[in-house]
Amino acid sequence: MTTLSVLRLLPEFNGLLLGTATAWQAKWKDDAGRIAMGRDLAASGAITTAGPDAFDVVGSGANWYRVTVREGFPSCQCADFKKRAHRCKHIWGCALVARVVALLEEQLAPEEPPPACGAAKVRRPRRPLASQMERHCAKLHHLNAQLNAQINYPEQLSIQRC
Repeated sequence: MTTLSVLRLLPEFNGLLLGTATAWQAKWKDDAGRIAMGRDLAASGAITTAGPDAFDVVGSGANWYRVTVREGFPSCQCADFKKRAHRCKHIWGCALVARVVALLEEQLAPEEPPPACGAAKVRRPRRPLASQMERHCAKLHHLNAQLNAQINYPEQLSIQRC
């Protein structure tokens, strides 16, 4: 069984699917019908993963379609996508499945165990490294200016700003 097959068995799957689809229908009113059809595809188990950026979707009848995502843009082999060049029910269904799986994996992720007694704590920076460096450079520049003012060095000997 694939991860998607297992996650689909969880009771939370359908609740998250319905909640996400409802929120998306309110946000993208023009596509509300296609989102509802995509939700139905996802709930029925018609969507399976075909790779890290691809899904196979069983459509109406015996047709199946491959939905792929390249550089953040989804595409589908169906006639609706080819005609409109816009999200079809297959793409919406795959997007819903991907979102619900991400939400479930986040909920099911094990908590990090507390550090062992006496183990050194890993200190994580509170600010991004670039802003820390910028702050330190500004502080050094300020201290350098104060030092130059006190010592009265000639201009060519002053330390350059970082």
